[in-house]
Amino acid sequence: MSNKDLLDSIKKLREMTGVGFKDCKIALDETKGDIEKSIEFLRKKGIAKASKKMSRTASEGLALVHEENGEVSIIEINSETDFVAKNQDFINFCKELSKINFVSKSDLNKINETKMENGILVKDNLVNLIAKIGEKITIGKAKTIKNSDGVNNHYLHTVVKDNVAKLAVMVSLDTKDNSDTIKTFSKQLSMHIA
Repeated sequence: MSNKDLLDSIKKLREMTGVGFKDCKIALDETKGDIEKSIEFLRKKGIAKASKKMSRTASEGLALVHEENGEVSIIEINSETDFVAKNQDFINFCKELSKINFVSKSDLNKINETKMENGILVKDNLVNLIAKIGEKITIGKAKTIKNSDGVNNHYLHTVVKDNVAKLAVMVSLDTKDNSDTIKTFSKQLSMHIA
């Protein structure tokens, strides 16, 4: 394989996988330039990398809220550093995961077995993201509240972008009173909890 062909293959493999130049070159060398085998090689390497990182502590990350028709869900996705929590790939993963959490009613087993927009299961996308970013990433707590007869409210603290924050609080009040006073109280209560 000529240098130009190798560089073209590395570029193509990087676009397809998001993996760094060096790892793409190693994969192509190992598979004698076969793109499909290189993807599989990188996937296996990513699983190995991800399992090594799982002993680390993931105390940073994001919390996301999704609300529709009197139902509110919240999910926490943890990373090792604040830097990763600002990474666009991480944020996109979290945003899609928030929608899946809402549909799955915060059942973590269902969430992990759900296919994402790219056709890959959440748990496999998580491994790929860990391999790409190089940090431990975990799906933390998740909760869904349905209280169509009461007042639901949430508060996001240190907002990164739409419904994505460093800290999120949900409050659900059992009341038939849907006045502005109650709504304001529930919002202030959320802020106080945060």
